[in-house]
Amino acid sequence: MRNVAGEAVNPVLDYLVRSRDTLQAAIDDPAFAAVIGNIAEVATNALRDGRKLLFAGNGGSAADAQHLAAEIVSRMNYDRA
Repeated sequence: MRNVAGEAVNPVLDYLVRSRDTLQAAIDDPAFAAVIGNIAEVATNALRDGRKLLFAGNGGSAADAQHLAAEIVSRMNYDRA
């Protein structure tokens, strides 16, 4: 595959490199893991206290929100069965 300049490109490799760079940026930022841990703690405490989590999105983000909610509900039902 070639780009408009006629240079050879590999879209799969380009995607993987961008993904790696994004993950590396997250690894290199100590605050990132702390934020993710805080989110997990807040969500866990809410569910343990009988409260609910709300997910929202628009377009593709709505599909992601629906999928995340389904994963949590499915996991809770599986673990409690």
